[in-house]
Amino acid sequence: MSLTVILNPSVAISHSLDCLAMDTVNRVDRTAKTAGDKELNVTKSWSVMATGFSGGKLGDFIIHQLQEQGISNQFFKIKGETRNCIAVLHEGMQTKILEAGPYSDVDEAEVSLSHMSTIAKPFDVLTSQAVCLRD
Repeated sequence: MSLTVILNPSVAISHSLDCLAMDTVNRVDRTAKTAGDKELNVTKSWSVMATGFSGGKLGDFIIHQLQEQGISNQFFKIKGETRNCIAVLHEGMQTKILEAGPYSDVDEAEVSLSHMSTIAKPFDVLTSQAVCLRD
């Protein structure tokens, strides 16, 4: 069985519009909001458990989305707010606006490492991403 470790998850927000104009108001035609991230996409395609950091209402949104999709998860709650990653789809192109991830202090990092090592023990395969929380 596999464990996916998602250190810096995000909520993916996609805004679709015909034309993106700078320095003015743009009206969005459609918006989609999902639990996004490369590792979350891996989790959705495999039969695995997900763990990682989850902060604030956006972190709760990601956990809720995974539960709705039947994906087992045990996220570690952090003080900071999970980030948004915004994609503006326009004129056949995509413009991304990526928020920085939350900060993690030393105490929180130590407790989270203990959490991760306990969860990881029964798994044969572990996958993780390269992007980490800011310190």
